[in-house]
Parts: sequence; C-alpha cells; structure tokens
Amino acid sequence: MRKNVTTILLLICLTFAAACGKKAPPVAPETVLPNRPTELSVVRDNTGVTLKFKLPKKNSNGTDFTDFKGIEVYKATLKEGAYNNFCKNCDEDYSLIYSGGAALTGRYVTFRDDAIKKNAHYYYRVKVVSDRGKSDFSAAKVAEKP
Repeated sequence: MRKNVTTILLLICLTFAAACGKKAPPVAPETVLPNRPTELSVVRDNTGVTLKFKLPKKNSNGTDFTDFKGIEVYKATLKEGAYNNFCKNCDEDYSLIYSGGAALTGRYVTFRDDAIKKNAHYYYRVKVVSDRGKSDFSAAKVAEKP
C-alpha cells in the first residue's frame, strides 16, 4: 500500500513538473486604437481658424470605431519668414491647444481656434481620443491668411 501511495505522489509531482514552464514566447495584448482622422480642412478668417475633420470608421484592428471620447488639437505657429526651419510633420514644432470633448455632426467634428495673430502662419494637426487611447496624427494643414 505504501508503495502505491509513493507511486501516485511521484506521478502527481511529475505531472505538475511537466506542466510548468514556458511553452511559447509571450505575446503582448493587441492595442486597439482609432485610425487617424481624415479630411482635415482649415479655414482662416480675420478672427480665427475653423477646423473640420472626419472621424475614422474603424479602429487599427479593423473593428468599428464606436467609443469616441474626444479630440486633441495641435498647432504650430510660424512667424513671418520662418518657413525654412519648420517641419510640418515633426512633433516638437506643435503644441497641444485643446484636449476634450467635441460636438459631432454625423462623423464630422468642427473646432474653432480664436487665438491667432494677424501676421503669423499656423499649421494644425488633430488626434481622435477613444476609451482605449489616441489615434495617430491627421495630416498637417496650414491656415492661410485671409
């Protein structure tokens, strides 16, 4: 009887020992973010700049984008004659000017920036924010002087 108990305990220990360990390399969970916003338009008048863009239909993994939380608007300010040193796709040239909710008209968002100066040029980029994170930047657009 004692030999049977020892054999059973040995089999149990071998079963647990064989089940332990790494079977495959670890896989990071998939990060599902909204695709970048599209159709960014920038219209400047004498008192400000109006941005309008379209929300994505899909997330980065192809699922429907349904968890819209807000937007982030970034602006780069160029003084007269500073065009040669400006990189419209470089993050360090932009500052976050707005982060928060936004009113929707269908799949479109409109945002107004009234903090402008007469002799400056402005570039804008936007991001969409969801419950899971932020999209990549939209394409950069310049606000031409009226």
